[in-house]
Amino acid sequence: MEVQITPNQSLQGLDCGFIVYSQLFGRPNDPRFMATQLDEESTVLLRAQRDDVEIKFNELVSEWRAQRTRASSFSSANASLPAYQFIIGMGEQALPYILRELSKKDEDWYWALKAISREDPVPPEHRGKRSLMRQLWLEWGKAKKYAW
Repeated sequence: MEVQITPNQSLQGLDCGFIVYSQLFGRPNDPRFMATQLDEESTVLLRAQRDDVEIKFNELVSEWRAQRTRASSFSSANASLPAYQFIIGMGEQALPYILRELSKKDEDWYWALKAISREDPVPPEHRGKRSLMRQLWLEWGKAKKYAW
């Protein structure tokens, strides 16, 4: 039985037992991502789907890094580049990868994080303090159970 599942798809009504689908897309303990148990072949299919998302994300990051301006502070021009906008368009499935990149290096991911999550853990008094912003977003990701 072939089952294609995306992160925003309802998994209720699938007729196959229980697995934690979130392990594949980085959102553990989220009931929206619980699926009925799939056979090994279907699990491999889901892993391949996740790998495809990661490959596309990495391609877009490389493209964005090659095109962005080298300004030391955040530039709205960097966020308006097509590759960055495509990353935002990937939606919630991009969040674990964005958090992974942010954990490695402080880059201009804050706009995308806020646009995708529709949240902002950075209080107004801490805006512009990049080290603190980075720490707050990474803590937010851990609290939301994103794995990266």
